[in-house]
Amino acid sequence: MSDHAPASAAPIGELEAAAKAFAATRPYRAVLVPDVNPVNRRFVFESVDDVPLAIRVRAGEIVHHTRAALDLLVYQLLMRAGAKDERRLRSCAFPVVAVHDPADRKQANAYENKMERTIAGVTDVTRERIEALQPGGPGITGPGRTSHKSRN
Repeated sequence: MSDHAPASAAPIGELEAAAKAFAATRPYRAVLVPDVNPVNRRFVFESVDDVPLAIRVRAGEIVHHTRAALDLLVYQLLMRAGAKDERRLRSCAFPVVAVHDPADRKQANAYENKMERTIAGVTDVTRERIEALQPGGPGITGPGRTSHKSRN
C-alpha cells in the first residue's frame, strides 16, 4: 500500500494544513466570563481574525465539488430507476433541507415540493436514504423529530 494519499485527497489535506497553520496563530480573542456554576469555565470569543483567502477558496471548492457529486449521484439514481426524460434529468438535484418541522404545514409543503422537484422518480428506498441524510429532515429521528414514512 502506498504512503501517499490519492490525488483526490490533496485539496482536503491542503485545507487541513492551512487551517492548522491559521489556528496556530491564535486568530481569536477569548475572554473568560463568569458562569452560574462556579465549577464551569465559560469563554466568549470577542473577535476572530479574517480567515485567509486561500482557506476560504479551498473550502468553497471542496463544498462545490461535493455538491456536484451529490447532484450527479441523483442523476445516476434516476437513470437507474428508468428515467429517460432529459428535462427531468437536467432538473434533478440532491436536496438539502436544513429545517423541517412536519407539524408546520408551510414547512411540510415546502419539503414535499423540494423533494418532488429534485428527486421525484427515484425508488422509495433511495428517497428514504436521501431523507435520512438531511441535516434537519424527517429522516432523522431524535428529540423533537419524527420519522417520515414513505408516501407509497
